[in-house]
Amino acid sequence: MSGCAHRIRPIRQHGRKRSRPSARLRLGFAVLTVTVLPGIALAQQRGLVTTQVYLAYNETQQLTLVGSMARSQQEAIETCAPDVPTVELRESFNQWIEENPGFLSRDVVLAFTAAVLDRCREERVPEERTRIERIEEGEWTALPYLLGHLLVEVFDDYTFTSDDPGEEINALFTEAGLSMFALFSRQLYVEAAFSFTPAGEPPPGNNAFENHALGIGVLALTWERERFWITGGKGRPNHGIAVDLAPGIWGLDVLLDAFDVNGRLGLAGNLTVGSERTGHHALYAGAFTADNTFLSRFYLSDGERSSRSDGGPSNTGRLDSFVFTADGQGIPKIEGFRYHVSAMKQAVDRINDQDGDPLPSDQIGDESRLVAALEWSGIEVGEQAAVTPLVEYGRLWNARGLKDRDERFLTASILLMTGRWNVALAGTAWRIDVPNDEELDYTQFQVSGGHSFASGITLEAGYRLLDEFGTRSHTFGLVFSYGLPFAS
Repeated sequence: MSGCAHRIRPIRQHGRKRSRPSARLRLGFAVLTVTVLPGIALAQQRGLVTTQVYLAYNETQQLTLVGSMARSQQEAIETCAPDVPTVELRESFNQWIEENPGFLSRDVVLAFTAAVLDRCREERVPEERTRIERIEEGEWTALPYLLGHLLVEVFDDYTFTSDDPGEEINALFTEAGLSMFALFSRQLYVEAAFSFTPAGEPPPGNNAFENHALGIGVLALTWERERFWITGGKGRPNHGIAVDLAPGIWGLDVLLDAFDVNGRLGLAGNLTVGSERTGHHALYAGAFTADNTFLSRFYLSDGERSSRSDGGPSNTGRLDSFVFTADGQGIPKIEGFRYHVSAMKQAVDRINDQDGDPLPSDQIGDESRLVAALEWSGIEVGEQAAVTPLVEYGRLWNARGLKDRDERFLTASILLMTGRWNVALAGTAWRIDVPNDEELDYTQFQVSGGHSFASGITLEAGYRLLDEFGTRSHTFGLVFSYGLPFAS
């Protein structure tokens, strides 16, 4: 299923400290010695820019990205928005986003293209129509309009102090993602997303570019009509926004490893309602199951595709897991305010112990989830500066399919952008309540800053304090990233 946060995030069995799964984090997932998720240990990419991430940018960085997307889509721009300056394109795009909250968790390149195509309705159509105008009018074209976004990141994580000396290592690795869309008409398109990220466990000690693998995160077909769209295929259900929005080098890490639900097959639909008076609201619903097809394989590695026998939440072979989500923004008098509320149930047939044997039925149960988040993007604090605060709370019952195991997540962050500079503070607290056992706490705090260039290059540096169930470590990190939108 797609039509949600199009980040490239393959399923990963264990949590990570990017380069290597921690034994303590594995303990957090498997306190009762169970295998929680199928598949090889594949790191999860921070991901491509979604529309909700774009909204957290300040004016300078929004203009840079809009200009880059416009240059990559000259055919569409020349047809639908000729001679329109970048400043006006940004203003009309932001207004379009406010009226279409169903695109908040979707790739910003897709949202920008949809907004540009919608402008064609206001233009006079010449006698000889272009390919872009035929696509916008809903006509089928054998030669689709291709667009997408490439992101390449190189990380250097140096854990300089830890209560566990074995964790004092330097890890150099890369994460790359490619999202692509083929528009056969304004209403019908295919989406695919691929990732190249660390997989498995590298050798002990310092490591560089060890054990990477290629995964397919999204493959879906979407049909769209006015304020409604429906999609089917593989993707990530729309559940939680901090997993996209928590800023900084490590802001997403705990959520990607321990809270995110991805790699699912299913169907989903979205309906946008509201007006300028009441705000714009997107109502999303989906049914899904875990992916056990060839799409679940990770290539350039020794990993095998997942199967029903691996067990885990939603791994039933049936569309009997569900998600319901409401997103809202454009509420009068509180510009930039956004809410997100989502409930999910993941059906459970089987949970395995570490030997691969199924646990007794009285020890497992369907997992229920609830998440609520508030974000206020782009609060101006000066001519060039903007602040975006975010808070999200998540609760799991029968977490990981283990009966009476509860988990809670609290994420809070603040992002300051001024000109091309950014400073991010983010923290996540994860608490596990296990029957007849003590509470386990896993917390992370990070501070980082960086500079983005008009060329698409971003450089960041930061510090992280990680407390893994009582074992603390301190990490210094550097990130080099390059993003490139494209179209043909």
